[in-house]
Parts: sequence; structure tokens; C-alpha cells
Amino acid sequence: MIDVREALAALLLGMVTVASAGCGDASRATATPPPAVVKVEPVVERDVPISVEYVGTLVGYINAQIRARVAGHLVSQNYTEGSPVKAGDLLFQVDPRPFQTAADQADAKLNLAESQLSQSKAQVGASQAQVEQAIAKVAQDEAQVKRAEATQRQTELDVNRYTPLPSAGRSASKSSTTRSRAIWPTWRRWRPRARRF
Repeated sequence: MIDVREALAALLLGMVTVASAGCGDASRATATPPPAVVKVEPVVERDVPISVEYVGTLVGYINAQIRARVAGHLVSQNYTEGSPVKAGDLLFQVDPRPFQTAADQADAKLNLAESQLSQSKAQVGASQAQVEQAIAKVAQDEAQVKRAEATQRQTELDVNRYTPLPSAGRSASKSSTTRSRAIWPTWRRWRPRARRF
């Protein structure tokens, strides 16, 4: 029985050890955290403005594209960006000197062609033996006169329309100005050349 007594003593000793370990500070084991601090305001009825922020692009009711009909260098811009414009308002002014020079050259070519035509007609009357050759020259010179007249009309048309005008109620922007400058070819690239037949 000594073995049973020792076993009971060991068991009793284990129970006392477990019981003493569980006994600690009871206030620490059952303590709850303090409540959160909440700000309370009285409820008031009133209108509150609603504001919303969006990212976007503004597009006008009517957007007009301004394109140049002739090539040239801008001398002045006669409007403020974003301001309303009307039909007939001067928006840009293009340097008119190249157009005037081209018109003068077309006039000189026309005068030269007309003098050659009159000279050819005089040669037709002067010699019956050279009639066939002079008639061919007359036809050639008449064709040159027609070509010179067409060139003159085109040049005068360009001189008369070297400032673009918008349609009614449009506004112009800086981007359309930049685009119109980018598409203008230089006027020196186009020159009519006389061909001999």
C-alpha cells in the first residue's frame, strides 16, 4: 500500500500546484477595454450643397475648324482665344506681299503673251509664204494667253481671300490656329511654267 499512498500524495501535490497556479490577480483577467470616444452632434435640418468633381474635356456647342485657303505667313491674330466671333470678323491677317508679287508676275506674263500674239498676227499678214507657220504660232500664242489669263484669275482669287473668315457664332482656338499654320505650303513651290507646242 505504500505505493498507493505515494501515488495519492503525488496526485494531491499536483492538484495543489494546479490550483495555486490558476489563482492570480482576478481583476486583470476579467478587465474589459475602455469604451471608444465618440463625438456627438445635435441633428439640424438644413439644405446642404452638393458638389461633385469630375475630370473631363469641354466641347463647344459648335466647333468651327479654321483652315487657310492660301499659303502665307501670319502677320497678326485679331481675336482673343475663347471669345465669340461673327461671320465677317477678321481673325488673322496674312502677309499680302507674296500674293501681290504673284499677281504682278501674272500681269507681266499676260502682257508678254498678248504682245507675242499681236506680233504673230502681224507676221501672218506680212508674208503669204509664212502663213502656215504663223497660223500655228498664233494658235500657240492664243493658248498661252488663255493659260496666262487663267493664272491671273487664280492669283487674283488668292489675293482676295488671303484672310480666312469663320461662320456665324463660332469661336476659334489656339489649336485650330496651329493646325492651319501647319498645312500651309509655301507659295514658291507652285509656279506655272509655259510649255511650247
